Amino acid sequence: MRRSSRWCEVTTDGSNRLQIVCGAPNVRGGLMVAVATVGALLPGGITIKRAKLRGIESNGMLCSARELGLGQEQDGIMELAVGFALGIDVREALDLDDTALEVNARPTAATA
Repeated sequence: MRRSSRWCEVTTDGSNRLQIVCGAPNVRGGLMVAVATVGALLPGGITIKRAKLRGIESNGMLCSARELGLGQEQDGIMELAVGFALGIDVREALDLDDTALEVNARPTAATA
């Protein structure tokens, strides 16, 4: 099944506009979404590059939860709650910068 792509005009700062082509079925005007701009590095080592999709230049990507490494959902872009400040890093907005500490503990033999 072939999805139709939509040309989207996106702002990350309220004034400058980016042209991004998106094939997600839930893309529509007024959404607050995670945007990966040219040069962004996504989980899995994917670097976002400027590309031409169906003859239209795309300057980034509107991301699904799966593309961000936040879940398995990939049926559409991840919609964020209205109210986040424009331009804020999605890791900060969703409080994802936790510190992880991995501990390898080995049992010890009891001494009498």
